[in-house]
Amino acid sequence: EGAGPGFAALERQKGMFSLLPFGPEEMRRLREDHAIYGTETGRINVAGLTAAQVGPLARALKQVAVPARHASAA
Repeated sequence: EGAGPGFAALERQKGMFSLLPFGPEEMRRLREDHAIYGTETGRINVAGLTAAQVGPLARALKQVAVPARHASAA
């Protein structure tokens, strides 16, 4: 919720993988700060997510995305 239009595809997602609107720096932050692993191009495997993990994933994505948007606006 409130993460922005770049994440709308996650709601409609079908399949095992999702492509996040993140580059290498955001993916590094996900890995180092939240133990969420994916490729440098933003691809993550969502097939193994449980219902209990969706909220923490969403919060981590939002936390990493907000500074990224502020940096690109400067």
